[in-house]
Amino acid sequence: MVTILAVHIKRHQEALATLAFPVLMALLALLFAPQQPASNLSPDFDFELIDLGYGSLTQQELELEIPLPFEPDVEIVPDIAVITEPEIPPADKWQSYQIKRNDTLGSILQKIDVDEASRRFLVSQKLSSYRKLRAGRPIYYKLAEDGELLALRYKTSPELHLNFIRAEDGNMEVTETAPVLSTAITVKQAQITEQNNSLFAASDNVRIPDGAIQQVIDALETRIDFVRDTRVGDNFAVVYEEYTDEDGDSAGPGQVLGLRYVNRGEEVLGLRNPTDGGYYDEQGVSLQRAFLKSPLKFSRISSKFSLRRFHPILKKWRSHRGVDFAAPTNTPIRSTADGVISYIGKKGGYGNVVMIEHFGKYLTLYGHLNKFASKIKRGSKVSQGQVIGYVGSTGLATGPHLHYEFHNNGKQVDPLSAKVPTRKPPLTDQSLQDFIIATKEVREMLNGADGESGLASTNS
Repeated sequence: MVTILAVHIKRHQEALATLAFPVLMALLALLFAPQQPASNLSPDFDFELIDLGYGSLTQQELELEIPLPFEPDVEIVPDIAVITEPEIPPADKWQSYQIKRNDTLGSILQKIDVDEASRRFLVSQKLSSYRKLRAGRPIYYKLAEDGELLALRYKTSPELHLNFIRAEDGNMEVTETAPVLSTAITVKQAQITEQNNSLFAASDNVRIPDGAIQQVIDALETRIDFVRDTRVGDNFAVVYEEYTDEDGDSAGPGQVLGLRYVNRGEEVLGLRNPTDGGYYDEQGVSLQRAFLKSPLKFSRISSKFSLRRFHPILKKWRSHRGVDFAAPTNTPIRSTADGVISYIGKKGGYGNVVMIEHFGKYLTLYGHLNKFASKIKRGSKVSQGQVIGYVGSTGLATGPHLHYEFHNNGKQVDPLSAKVPTRKPPLTDQSLQDFIIATKEVREMLNGADGESGLASTNS
């Protein structure tokens, strides 16, 4: 038995030696530890703390980390922790709630703890604003200290606000009203770059509203094809009205009053004439041509006008007296000018085709259509930009595209380089003088340029 014990001790001798060292160090730490202030805890509690191995932790730390084994007579609050209460919004102050996906007015009123009477009243009202709750938009509200709803406002759109108000006598009223808007004149400039290589990307980069840029496109659409003509290095400036509501929030852009676009080094300046709403250059010549640059808003040119082209289906050389615009099937096709439909139907290799006569001198042809627009027929009058059909691949076509031709006095010419008249006659005499006076401030804003771009500085 003694022999077995000796063997066991020898086998675990090394482990015992390893265990003895930390025990010895702990005893030395206790012997030489600095004197602690007298504890106000019970002797039993002090003994348990040491027995658990917490050594010389301070009483404050012990109180934080060790649960008390008894209920103290007084509450012990650690003095190293800062306890902060949630901030309570002051009564009768505007607060806001951001609308979440699938929120309804009823669920929103519950989430913000509106009183039951106000909630029932609001939900019972049948207003169009309730169907236009948009995720991400805020609803503003005021609550009394007891949760009674004092006021609520939701901006359905820049032109329409939902308003709830509680009168002093407790009566509740809810209305949909148009806000009172303030107007400021803003000028901003931008440049087409490698990173912002489209008109919309460049304008977004300097926070020009899409509504203002769309007006620029409409004004210059007959002069510049913003899909194919824009190049890195193009720059532009826009002077436009900017609306704000009574809270100072943006309510969107108003009219574009002036614009300057430099495309491939060539400058186009446009000033809005308050008399007719058209855009003219400084000499009173209209920017808007009688024909659009393209019958499709978004497309690419797959084949240009040529007197000698190898036909992909007929496999022989022949002239191609038009321009092919590649685009997906059913892309809308627009009439490039005001006119009257002279032919609609099938026409040999053109497939489904529409032909339109303009101003007694010009004719445009649109071929390979998949289908025609509704309510148009031979003899129908069409306006510039009106949809007349949809891209297809009927007739001799290898894929969906639009074949577009331009005829001047019966002769087929290149639509991309054809000289066309302006849509409006130039201003003369008194109308020109009135135009110059009316647009003086806008011209100065556009011409107040610095740097190489020659554009007005941004003021926002």
